[in-house]
Order: sequence, then C-alpha cells, then structure tokens
Amino acid sequence: MEQNPSRRERQERTREALLRAAAEVFAKRGFHAATLPEIARAAGCSTGAVYSNFEGKEDLFLALLGLFTRSLRNEQDTTSESEDAAPAPTSDYAARRWTQQLDEHPETMLLLVEFWLYAVRNPRVRPRLAEGFDRVRDEIAELITQTTGVPAPHTLDAAFAAQALGYGYAMLHAIDPGPESRERFRKAVGWLHDGVTAEADG
Repeated sequence: MEQNPSRRERQERTREALLRAAAEVFAKRGFHAATLPEIARAAGCSTGAVYSNFEGKEDLFLALLGLFTRSLRNEQDTTSESEDAAPAPTSDYAARRWTQQLDEHPETMLLLVEFWLYAVRNPRVRPRLAEGFDRVRDEIAELITQTTGVPAPHTLDAAFAAQALGYGYAMLHAIDPGPESRERFRKAVGWLHDGVTAEADG
C-alpha cells in the first residue's frame, strides 16, 4: 500500500503541475496575455499555490526555460542506468530532439522571443533572463560531457555555441520550417561536436 506523500513530495507534484499548466497556457495565450489565476486553474491549484512555488509570472516562465535540456539529461541518465541500454544520446540525437520540439511546439521560439524582448526592455528582468540562459548552458555542457566525455572548459565553450545555433535555428525555422533547414542544422551541430572533440583531444 502506497504511503501518504510527504509535504515535500506534494509540493514537488504541485510545482510540476504548475509548470505543465504554464507551458500550455503560455503557448496558447502568450507570455503577456497569460495570467497566474488562469495557470492555477489549468493546474487544478489555487493562485496561492503559484506564489508558494514561484515569485510570479516571470519566475514561472524562467523555470520553464531549461526544461528541454533537463529532459535530455534525464533521458541520458535513464539510458545509462538501463542494462539493455541503447547507445547514449549523441549530438545528432540532441539536434533531432530540438528540431522535433520545434516541429511539435512551434510556439516555443515565439514565446522565447516575446519574453526576450520584454527582458531586454526591462533592466530588472534582463539579468534574470541572462542567468536563465547561463543555467541552460550549464545543462547543455553537462549533457555534452555525458555524451562525449569531453571535459570543461571545452564543454562550456561548446554549450555557448550550441545554444546560439539552437536559438538561431529556431528563428529560421519559424519562418521556413522545411526539411532542408533541419538537415543543415543537424550538420552544423555535427561540425560543432567534431570541433570540440578534436580540440579536447589535442
């Protein structure tokens, strides 16, 4: 018989529900039009529960920023722990997952651009978005280390380039989502992988 969840477990479940709801509401309404009561209703929570887990709408959006790279890391951890594991995710796998994310959720880049414009014009928010980008780079760097064995500081340099490639591709994809651009992006990520591996070996 399952034991009653602890307070920490309940709070974590609430936080995850709010993040899932926020992703859906932001995608549907955009950052500016979305409201915390709307997100709380979508999560089946009270507005107070939002403020118990996040400082506000900006904080909630920033918490979503690194979910994609963290999910890739979780997939890597699961693969590594499996006895019958398939080969670990490679740079090409990560590139394919990012293009898949944009194909299935084209609002991803629109939301990022919307919040980026908001942050650039808001001196209070801009440093927080920069910190969010830093955390994403750290996640990417750890993923690169897991999948290639390349140590720091090479991974941080590669993560910076990968982040720029990924966001740049997303902007182009929003205008021209054809297969040719996907293949070019995957090829560029492969060049990056080969370059950082060669530099580390050298």
